[in-house]
Amino acid sequence: MLQGELDRIDVELARMSVQRASVAKAREACERSLAYMAGRHVPGLPTVSAHREYGRRGDLQRFLASTLRDTFPVRSSTSELAELALAHFGLVMSSAAELYDFKTSTVGRSLRRLQKLGVIERLSTPHRVKRALGTWQWAQPDMSLDGLRCSQAARTDEEAVWPSQ
Repeated sequence: MLQGELDRIDVELARMSVQRASVAKAREACERSLAYMAGRHVPGLPTVSAHREYGRRGDLQRFLASTLRDTFPVRSSTSELAELALAHFGLVMSSAAELYDFKTSTVGRSLRRLQKLGVIERLSTPHRVKRALGTWQWAQPDMSLDGLRCSQAARTDEEAVWPSQ
C-alpha cells in the first residue's frame, strides 16, 4: 500500500516538474517582453532608433517637393530622391536593408503624401509592384484659365502649409 502511494507521488512529481519547466519558460518570455516594452535594453535584441532627424516636422516633405519643383520637367526616381535626401540631411545608413527601408518607407511615404496633395505625380511604369520604387515629377500645371485660378489658390494653401523660411 505504501509503495503504491510512493509510485503515485513519483508520477505526480514528474508531471509537475514538466509543468514547472513550461511555466518557467513562459515567465522568462513575459519578462523579456516587459523589459523590451519598458524601453530597457534586452540582450540579443537590437536597439532601434524610432525616428530620424530631418530637422523640423515636414522638412523631408518640403525638401522632396522643392527638389521635384526645381528639377521639373525632369523625372526623378525614388532612389535618386532618397540619395539626395541622405546627402542633404547628412544621414548614413548602416546596411543595404536599412537603405531600402528608408527608400520605400520613409521617402516613399512622403512622396505618396505629396501625391495625395496633388503636388507631385507618380509616373506609371509597366508591371507596378506594391512598395516598388517609382518615378516622380512635379505635377504639370494646368494652363487653362480655371486651372491657373486653382493653381493660385493651391499655391496660397501650400504656403500656409509650408511657410517659406
